[in-house]
Amino acid sequence: MFSKNSTTLCLSLLLLITLLWVGFQLSERKVLWIDEVYTQKYTIDNRSYLDILTLNLPEGNRSPLFYIFQKITADIGSFRIAVATTKGLIFFHDKRSQIIMRIPSNIYMSLGLVVLFYFFTCQFSLWTGLYALGLGLAAPMVWIYWVEARPYSLWFLLTSIQLCLTYLAITPHGISKTHIQRLLLLTHLLLSLTTIGSIVQIVIVSCMLWWQGFYKKQWMWILPIGITLFYYWAAPGFSTKAYFFWPHLLESVLPEHLCIYAIYGLMLFYFSLKKKPAGNTFFFLIFLLFLTSTCFMLYILSLKKTSQFGFFTRYFIYMVSADIIMMTVASRDLMQWAKKYTGVWINTGILLGGLLVCRALWIYTYMLALGTYSHTPG
Repeated sequence: MFSKNSTTLCLSLLLLITLLWVGFQLSERKVLWIDEVYTQKYTIDNRSYLDILTLNLPEGNRSPLFYIFQKITADIGSFRIAVATTKGLIFFHDKRSQIIMRIPSNIYMSLGLVVLFYFFTCQFSLWTGLYALGLGLAAPMVWIYWVEARPYSLWFLLTSIQLCLTYLAITPHGISKTHIQRLLLLTHLLLSLTTIGSIVQIVIVSCMLWWQGFYKKQWMWILPIGITLFYYWAAPGFSTKAYFFWPHLLESVLPEHLCIYAIYGLMLFYFSLKKKPAGNTFFFLIFLLFLTSTCFMLYILSLKKTSQFGFFTRYFIYMVSADIIMMTVASRDLMQWAKKYTGVWINTGILLGGLLVCRALWIYTYMLALGTYSHTPG
């Protein structure tokens, strides 16, 4: 991830520019919807930086980081949304508003995808980096929330960084432990200032690394958890119910990936019986904890009798990052294990490549059918 390889860095910069351009095109073609407009008008335009930092916000999520960056962007562009009231408003078409309001989100999602490409290219190979990028571009929630002026793409970026650092923390490399600790602490602090939903992933990663003896100073992982709890208690108490279990889960963790994870888990178990070190068991355990916690939260939310709001899959966008990274790690290990057997290696490559191509074709037709970016800019 911290390689000074100039070729990888240049490729990553070119990729970032390309993705930002794609995001710019998507912003023009996607009309603003009520949540984006409401936040811009009543939180960004009508509140000061001090109001945002002191939780004087008309928002369910009062973690300030996203709103601070949105306000900085609006101030730099001298922008205020041209809407008198949001009453009765569902969608709002204004080319300038669509572009300016979505600049931060475009940067977050583009950077998140570049981080995955750069990390796997530096750690393994260019082909592995391209595969991780392909998985990211084939994920439905990446396209749906790429340029939405909400905290989801920032959450995706920070989760990608968190899990890449976690992988480095438990894998032999030439980077100092102290350096990774500081970067991970910074990432957790930023997550805690982004959304109260990040508490689950912060707890899982922090506890697992503490169990491994990675953290020697408890405050390094207790502080971000404490900040997240503070914003949780400060948020208004809305009741949310999940009306569907499998649709929500399988939008954040793709079903074909679950099949690969089952095979990967069985292989890890087989190697453990043979007492042969293989794969990345510890990172797989972290991913399973992510997945288990997601299933548990969905189950609890589905048991609620009454609610003020329905549950949306976007609240699990952190699982998209986890799914991309885990699928890349599992696919690479499976290919490595099959390398001794040419026929198995070829068929494994066909299977993994075929799944990616099928998913890419599916997401293309799905986004066309959804019509999210079908609006013609004018």
